Amino acid sequence: HEKGLQTVYNYSAKAYKSAPQNWALQQDKRGILYIGNNEGILEYDGTSWRLMKVENETNVRSLCMDDKGRIFVGAEGEIGFLEPDQGGNIKYRSLLPNIAKKDLDFNDVWSTIASKSCIYFQTDNKIFRWDGKNIKTWNAEKSFHRIFNVNEHIFVREREIGLMVLIDDRLVPIQGGDAFSDEGVYAMVPMTDGASQNILICTKKKGLYVMTFNDGTVPAFAIVPFKTDIDPFLVENISYHLLRSNSLYSIATVSNGAVVVNSTGMLSSVLNKQTGLQDETIYSQLVDATGNLWLATSNGISKISIHSPVTAFSDKNGLNGHVLDIV
Repeated sequence: HEKGLQTVYNYSAKAYKSAPQNWALQQDKRGILYIGNNEGILEYDGTSWRLMKVENETNVRSLCMDDKGRIFVGAEGEIGFLEPDQGGNIKYRSLLPNIAKKDLDFNDVWSTIASKSCIYFQTDNKIFRWDGKNIKTWNAEKSFHRIFNVNEHIFVREREIGLMVLIDDRLVPIQGGDAFSDEGVYAMVPMTDGASQNILICTKKKGLYVMTFNDGTVPAFAIVPFKTDIDPFLVENISYHLLRSNSLYSIATVSNGAVVVNSTGMLSSVLNKQTGLQDETIYSQLVDATGNLWLATSNGISKISIHSPVTAFSDKNGLNGHVLDIV
């Protein structure tokens, strides 16, 4: 049984009238899509595109939404959020006035994540936490790489140190976390909804790992490789993002599109130029409220109907010639 191709919609820079390169995706509670772009924040309501610049007009690297539906933004040397002005138009508001002068020496905000009570912004040299009133700052010992929230546990990967977890406002190294001192960690996602504490870790070039931990007073972690059908592919390509949708995991790479595996590691589908993508360098992925997969790429934005029952056969699947008869 051969699977047909899922429908791919490609949006070029010409279509949304901004820079080709996109870094982040977030949908708000109204269904509006926001994209972190090299020229600012793109807003897409399903028909028209609008560009909002951040305060210093730099590229937007990361986005997240809090439980109230507010969108937070991490740019280059800039953090803030979106809010409606008196006329109801969404505008960017900077949080820089809330940061101490001595802590303003930061560049790209690579991760912006929400927890129940606050927002974390991660840069190479600092992590900022905004609680709605004040900003708390952590300084890197070496260099911060990424920050993740999994089931309200805040994990940080620091270069040359490895994986750490935030406990009582202290960054505590995880037992076994030094396995990632020299290996990039680009995603940590819960493997199931609910209480199970299994976390899937996506590394830059060493494939996937599963981390299990007991939630005692001192968290104890066990990290083991997660074997898949595509381990050689994951070693050959640089993974940059992992997304879970139901029981499927989509792993985005910076050179070869995305690959989708199921919860046992079996290959489910491949997304690349052969299957209709306009670009194979993917920096972020999002499943929207209607189940479409969005990709932020180095050259445009793509939308794929991953759950659609309708797929197409063409010469891209190796089906050549003309269809003369439909049974």
